[in-house]
Amino acid sequence: MNYWLYLCLALGLALSGALWGVKALLEKNALLKERLETTRAHLQAQNQQIKALELDTKKYHEQKQTQIKVIRERYKDPKALAQLKTCEEKLRGVQELLEVFKSSFHPSH
Repeated sequence: MNYWLYLCLALGLALSGALWGVKALLEKNALLKERLETTRAHLQAQNQQIKALELDTKKYHEQKQTQIKVIRERYKDPKALAQLKTCEEKLRGVQELLEVFKSSFHPSH
């Protein structure tokens, strides 16, 4: 009769240990699911940022040639600095370019 008592006690302990293990695994599973959802949210946000950057890059490449033309026209010097003879002419040419550059930052001036 003691044999059955020990057997039932051993099976009860094994069952309670197994239940405790299942409970621990369920808790870990819940934490991993939460972590997965957080990671998915971060991934979705990063994908949106990447898509926005792709659109910005596409827009940049579409407008690049126009911007290059505008920049070349804005900073075009009627006389190349190498063709100017005196230091004063060179200084005036550089000052004119500097004013054009400054006016691009402050269009109201």
